[in-house]
Amino acid sequence: MPRQSRHYTGRTKFRAETICQPVEIFLCNEHNEPRKVLDAAHYVRAWWQKVSSDMSHLVAYVDGSSHGSPGPSGIGVVVEDPGGGRVRIAKWIGWQDNNVAEYVALLEALQCALRRKARSLRVYSDSDVVVRQMSGEYACHSPRLYSLNWICRKLARALEFDITRIPREQNAEANDLANSAARLCQDVTDT
Repeated sequence: MPRQSRHYTGRTKFRAETICQPVEIFLCNEHNEPRKVLDAAHYVRAWWQKVSSDMSHLVAYVDGSSHGSPGPSGIGVVVEDPGGGRVRIAKWIGWQDNNVAEYVALLEALQCALRRKARSLRVYSDSDVVVRQMSGEYACHSPRLYSLNWICRKLARALEFDITRIPREQNAEANDLANSAARLCQDVTDT
């Protein structure tokens, strides 16, 4: 059985170009002679390509809920990556109307995708107003929604962005998160 050992290139100076020297990995054969296997940069590059490709295409289900008009409101966002990972977000956003809550949910999904350095984001929402305004079918004339629409459009330009309307039944998880966030605050404010 050959003995394994690692030999690293030494650093003599603490300058940036010296610190960033490649690390080489050696295995010793049966005669205790070192044999270079691969440099560590190869492993790091392979790992980074896998991680970045897994995170590059995200899918988000978004929903906003308002219990009153305006009333206690919450958002629910479910972000899925191709590797099966899921991020669930439920936040109380104060006293808002439903359309504001829907836009804030979309904004949260866009910010989450940008934080994760995604290349593309496909959003599913049950809000007809948000989907049609973001896709350009409807113009946004509401002063309440205009700034939210503008911010969402600006963030969406940094991604390959697509938004699709789905029935509420297919958006159940995000809907439950939004309702629970709105209800939780409503219960707290009632006591």
